[in-house]
Amino acid sequence: MPCVMDAATIIAIFIGCINLVALVFVVRQTRLTHRLIQTSERVKQISDLPEVDAVIQLRIHIEEWKADLEQIIANERYIRAQVQKGDSELGKKYGLDTPRGLIIKPIYDELPRWMQVVLMTAAQYYYNCKVLASCLSSNQEPQSTLRLLPEVIDRAKIGVSQMTESLSYIDDMAPQWYLNSPASIAEREFMDR
Repeated sequence: MPCVMDAATIIAIFIGCINLVALVFVVRQTRLTHRLIQTSERVKQISDLPEVDAVIQLRIHIEEWKADLEQIIANERYIRAQVQKGDSELGKKYGLDTPRGLIIKPIYDELPRWMQVVLMTAAQYYYNCKVLASCLSSNQEPQSTLRLLPEVIDRAKIGVSQMTESLSYIDDMAPQWYLNSPASIAEREFMDR
């Protein structure tokens, strides 16, 4: 008995073949697009390399401030005990009287405008906590000073959270191969004089 296919079956097979070809085409285009995106990211990273030093400086500032605020959070019990003992040095140890000097002007001036905003915002969060922490060794009764401590800790937590978010904006600015390169010698040391 000869195998006879009706017209509907032939059309269905033909459409299935066309769909298969279209699927292969879409997969190939997706792979090509993915490669193109990777290439453009690398080109952007390489073209941004002259600014990488500024990115590294920005990151160092923010990470130092963040670590300082994390230390306040971690030392909450110690601070509480020292306030109760009347430690007059707590404000000096954990606080900051003035924002002057938090940002180094030449580094700030080298940054693109959006990085200046990131740095200044992080400095404001840092100072917001540290200025209140400077009041921890006031001449007031320990109970009055202890009432400030939860606010200092809250400001530290908010600062850490916001600095973590701001660091996420600059995470991919510098390629890992550059960030992980040995940095024991300054680049200018490799140049002829």
